[in-house]
Amino acid sequence: MNPSANFRAKSAAAGGVRRPAPLAAAVVVTVLATALVLSACTYGVTVGAAPSRAAYAFEAPLPARAAVVADGDQLYRDVIAVSGQQCENTVYQVDARDSLADSVAGTLERVVREVDLTPVQMRREEMVANGYDLVVAVRPEVFDARIAGSGFTGLEASAGLVLAVSVFSGDGLVFRESVAGNAVQAGSSWGCGEGAAILADAVEIAMENAMTDLGELIANAPGLRTTFAAGPAH
Repeated sequence: MNPSANFRAKSAAAGGVRRPAPLAAAVVVTVLATALVLSACTYGVTVGAAPSRAAYAFEAPLPARAAVVADGDQLYRDVIAVSGQQCENTVYQVDARDSLADSVAGTLERVVREVDLTPVQMRREEMVANGYDLVVAVRPEVFDARIAGSGFTGLEASAGLVLAVSVFSGDGLVFRESVAGNAVQAGSSWGCGEGAAILADAVEIAMENAMTDLGELIANAPGLRTTFAAGPAH
C-alpha cells in the first residue's frame, strides 16, 4: 500500500488531522483586549476654586471698583499618565477654566473694595462709562500638569502655573507682572480613577499659591496705592 495513502487512511480513522486547541489564542486575544481597554481609560478632572486667604495686605483694601477678566482657555487639556504598568497612557482631562475665574475673583475681593468678573477686557471708554476704576486682566502663560505611578502602588501628581497680570486705570497701563504657583500631591489608590482627585488637588494647590502672589501684588502695589490714596476717581 502507498505510504501516503496509508497515512491518510490512519488519519481519517482517527478523525482527521488534529488541530491545536483554540484556548491559548483566545487567552492572548483576551489579554490584549483588556490591555487596550485599560490603556484607553479617560477620567475627567474638575478643578475647584482656590482663592488665597493667605495673601498679606500691608494696608486696607484698595478703595476702588475693579473689573476682572480671567481668560482660562489654556487651562483645559489632556494629561497622560507617563509611567506605571497599570495606569500608563491613562488620560486625565483637566479643566481649570472656571477655577481660574473664581479663584481670581475670590482673592481680589479680599484686597479691593469692589470686584466684578467680566467676560471680556474693557477699553478705557467702557471702563469709565461703567464706573470702574481699574481693569485687572489675568491669563495663563504656563500651565503644566503631570501624573505618574500605579493604581496599586500609588500615584503622584504635579502642577505648575504662571499667570500674566495686567492692571489698567483711566490713565492706561499701571503695571504688568507675573505670578506663579507649584504643587506636588501624592496618594495611595486602588485604581487609576483615583488619580483624578490627586491631580485636581495638585492643580488647586498650585492655583492657590499663585493667588497668594496675585493678592499681595495687587494689595501692595505702590502705583495703585498712590493712584487711590485720595480715594476712587468717582
